[in-house]
Amino acid sequence: MVNFKINDRELSAAAGTTILEAAEKAGIPIPHLCFLKEINEIAACRMCVVEVEGIHRLVPACNTEALEGMVVQTNSPPGPAGPEDQPAADFVPAQL
Repeated sequence: MVNFKINDRELSAAAGTTILEAAEKAGIPIPHLCFLKEINEIAACRMCVVEVEGIHRLVPACNTEALEGMVVQTNSPPGPAGPEDQPAADFVPAQL
């Protein structure tokens, strides 16, 4: 058994259990689209991505194993917007 947290809830699961499986068993919803256990485990749709403390990118919950001490957030706020996220109306071209 491994002990970990999802959204500040202490959980335990058998070794090899994915974050998605553990969340479903605990009644924590994580949207997913392409995951079909033992049929399609390619994590292609990226709908189930979650934040894991200590990892600097989002990970797919459907094919990431829950590990001892892992801290997962399924509802973290979005990060700061980069320049590519600014509306076109805010763009002012430089004078030539």
